[in-house]
Amino acid sequence: MSVLRIEKLIKFLKERFESDTPSLVNDYRKPIYVEDDITVLYAPSWNYIEIFGISDEEFERVMKEAKGY
Repeated sequence: MSVLRIEKLIKFLKERFESDTPSLVNDYRKPIYVEDDITVLYAPSWNYIEIFGISDEEFERVMKEAKGY
């Protein structure tokens, strides 16, 4: 997997969101990022995102870096 694709995703998330919330129900979501086999869906009614197409390790890195931990 390319490290650059994760860095691009982290930059995108940092520029647009202060935090994220995992999806627990089937809310209306729209794609806001579709690049490098990664898709981010945004639920505007509830202000959360879902990320698809990355590994568990990549997800941990994205959450750590995009949320500023």
